[in-house]
Formats: sequence, C-alpha cells, structure tokens
Amino acid sequence: FVDFQRSCMTSPVSDLVYFLNSSASPQVLENNLDCLIEEYHRTLCDTLSNLGHKNLRPTLDMICSEFHKKGIYGVLVGISVRSVVLKDENHIPDFEGIVNKGNIYLSGAYKTAMKTMLPLYKKWGWLNV
Repeated sequence: FVDFQRSCMTSPVSDLVYFLNSSASPQVLENNLDCLIEEYHRTLCDTLSNLGHKNLRPTLDMICSEFHKKGIYGVLVGISVRSVVLKDENHIPDFEGIVNKGNIYLSGAYKTAMKTMLPLYKKWGWLNV
C-alpha cells in the first residue's frame, strides 16, 4: 500500500511516526517503542548500505531525536487517523452532521486506546507545545 496523497520530501522518521501512532497498539508503544525504533534504524541502515549509500546512514541517536521532534505530528495522527482505524464497523459516519453540527462518533476501541495514548504523549513531552 502506497499512499500518494501525502507525498513529500521529509525525514524517513515521518513514516515511522505516522505508522506507529496510527496503527500500533498502545500496549506495543508503551512496552516496545525502543525496540521498534532500534529495528527501524537497523533496517534503514541495512537498506542504505545495500543501495550503496553507507555514508547516509543515520545514528540511532539521530533517529530517536528526530522521532521525538516529530511528536506533535504523532499526536495529531494518533488523534485523527486512529479514530478511523478503530472505527466501529456498525456505525456509518454522518459527514453532514460532523461538518454542520460537530457530531462526532468515537468508537469504544478508540476511547480505550486514547486512555493509554494520551498519558504516553504526556510522558514523552509531546503535549508540551
């Protein structure tokens, strides 16, 4: 799946921030974030080496720093995209009601996920804008 709707030149960490905050379970993020970032770093470096670009390999510290610099983006993705990912299959959104009346339905799964995600965002300093 390639999403060409948001094609832009940016840090490769942007994709990691997007994926983890839209799709990874809160428990995985809470318990395994460092391992996920390390695996991402290792895979990125291996890929760059295989493509003949060893000189472009970032350090793990660079990846970690960039990941946390993009925190507000992670919060926005977590709040908005996760609501669609965790939507209730039996509830069809009323876009007219959303736009005109501000009626927004959030699934129980989304509310449960956000009860874990928001404290994580606070712990990581991502809510200190």
